[in-house]
Amino acid sequence: MKRTRRQFLAAGLAGAGAAAAAALPVAGARSGGSASAAPPPAVDRFVHRGRQIALSHMGDTPLLQVDGRTMPPHVLSSIRVGGQLRYTSHLLPFRDEPDARRLVRELIDGEELDLFRL
Repeated sequence: MKRTRRQFLAAGLAGAGAAAAAALPVAGARSGGSASAAPPPAVDRFVHRGRQIALSHMGDTPLLQVDGRTMPPHVLSSIRVGGQLRYTSHLLPFRDEPDARRLVRELIDGEELDLFRL
């Protein structure tokens, strides 16, 4: 029996989907549970101009949530300058701050002035 291109692609996609589904963890299953598992990052929560801010870190990478929405990495990122961690944003070019809270406040203030939308 000769297979058509459509049948061949359908069989290949079905096989790939089954393999991907088999690789997913089962809901509720526990991982190996090693003692060296990293603790969840500490979350710094504050309010600025009525906006609920949640700021956390995974290593040197800051994670920002504004009113429950996760912001993309270009909104708040970090760089090392002379061994010191500093925070920067593509929305406020030519700026870097040693304190992430201060930069987040400036981002919220910039949105209030209609410079950009978060």
